[in-house]
Amino acid sequence: MLALCQSPGADGELGAWPVSALVGPGRGADPPPPDPTLERVRALADQGAAALEAGDPLAAVGAWTQAYYALPPGEQHDRLRADLLRRLAAAHDHAYDVDGDITHLETAVELLSAYLEVLPVDDVADRELIAEDREHADARLDQARAAIRDAQIEQQQNRSAYANARVRRMFTPNEKRPMYTIGMAAASMDVAAVMEHIGEPERAQKMRRRRRGQIAMYALGGALWAGGLALDIVAFRGFGEAPLGQSAALFAGGTTAILISSGMLIGAPYLSEVYMEEENLEQIERYNQTLQREYEIQNPNTIWSRREPDARSRLSIQSIGPTPLSSGAGLSVRGAF
Repeated sequence: MLALCQSPGADGELGAWPVSALVGPGRGADPPPPDPTLERVRALADQGAAALEAGDPLAAVGAWTQAYYALPPGEQHDRLRADLLRRLAAAHDHAYDVDGDITHLETAVELLSAYLEVLPVDDVADRELIAEDREHADARLDQARAAIRDAQIEQQQNRSAYANARVRRMFTPNEKRPMYTIGMAAASMDVAAVMEHIGEPERAQKMRRRRRGQIAMYALGGALWAGGLALDIVAFRGFGEAPLGQSAALFAGGTTAILISSGMLIGAPYLSEVYMEEENLEQIERYNQTLQREYEIQNPNTIWSRREPDARSRLSIQSIGPTPLSSGAGLSVRGAF
């Protein structure tokens, strides 16, 4: 912890301000009237010192920061400016002990470095004192960073251990709750397949082909519908002028085209759903085979556990589909387990 040591050029300890710096030279003459700005700086400095003594370093940081920026420019105030830098460094060092925020230590090191830059080169005693304070602050900062790294490593290890325990629980057969085990296993394998990208490139390619086929069907159906409508218009206009058989043929062809294209436009989404349903059924079959192989299930639809012959229940996977996640995409399994 940084101590509020005596600074050369100050009256007593650091808590007191150099009076000559505040009121200016006055030997053998009447002192000049007080400067309102410097009086405000003095009040803020006293307020910060009182706050630090009362155990409130954050309030001291606020008061001394205001005092630093309230100081008017000029070389005659450089000593006070440097003094405030050191006060702020000490206050930030104390603040770290209060809230554990490592940025306080980082700020203290920066302030002490800035203090050294504004000190006169020939001020050897004060420079050595501040150099010691900065080494102390650097050491505390290194310790704090090491503690943060250790805490992060421990947190990551705890998360990994928890995740491993959850996975073991999901994939370990539960003799008392076999259906729960199988249901969790099916859902876990579904998510694992996505996370490991097992078969997903092929599935994505099929979905793109399905989308292109659906668009082509819409385009073809729309063109056919427009052509049929045009034929009907020509047929209506031809009644009474063109031969009756020709007009009837045009009308019949146009109407047929409209009916066929309407069916294509209406049926395109359903054909797409049928295609996806076939894809889902194939994937469900693969999961059932995995269940049968890994969990000794005789019938994928009716669960018979070889380890518990009397345990019988129903496993019904109804659908599998994409599910958006915060970190990407996954698959959802719906059914009764």
